[in-house]
Amino acid sequence: MKFALAFIAYPITALATFLPQAILSTLDEPFVATVWSKDITKAVVNASGGKFYIGRPTQTYCPDGVVDCSHFTGTETVFVPGYDGRLGLRVNVPGGQQVYVAPDGSLSFTQAHSAYIPPRFYPDRVLAGRVREV
Repeated sequence: MKFALAFIAYPITALATFLPQAILSTLDEPFVATVWSKDITKAVVNASGGKFYIGRPTQTYCPDGVVDCSHFTGTETVFVPGYDGRLGLRVNVPGGQQVYVAPDGSLSFTQAHSAYIPPRFYPDRVLAGRVREV
């Protein structure tokens, strides 16, 4: 099942809100976030440099000697529902990468190979918008 998220900001800034548990419970499979707007069509939300953007290409981090990035040729950001209603990214690093709302209000994600999240983060506030099946 694929999902789309409605967004209204560029770059995406936090209009963070708690998603009702009924919506979170439907997020049980990986999904790609797409823009739903009469002015923007077929644009996707991509991860780049620790933040999320509409229309910006994805960015991959591969430290020398750890992983060969040539094996990862994907061009989309895939979100994965996690434990306790939290959201992560589909990645190939130990511990994964968690999505959170940063203190400055931006939708952000943890760096690869690091679980560090800045103080005053909101891991249980996911995305402002609504989830709809497509």
